[in-house]
Amino acid sequence: MATFAGRRLKEMGENTRGILAVEYLAAAQGLDFRTPLTSSPRIEEAKQILREKVPFYDKDRYFAPDIEKANALLKLAVHNHLMPEAILTSI
Repeated sequence: MATFAGRRLKEMGENTRGILAVEYLAAAQGLDFRTPLTSSPRIEEAKQILREKVPFYDKDRYFAPDIEKANALLKLAVHNHLMPEAILTSI
């Protein structure tokens, strides 16, 4: 059963990352709607990392490629340097 549980855990992690990718896109879009207001420097940097790959939604378009790009950024853990050290002590 442990092998099955391990495979299932991998799938759950991938699904969670997909949900986080959609949330990441929504958060960046929301922040862009609030321009010229800005958030914290770390959040603005995280938004900029996404915006280098996915532009602002100024017109309707197919979202699957954008979700995949956001998912890839999360998979590469490009945001780890933005986290306080106490949160990711094992990395």
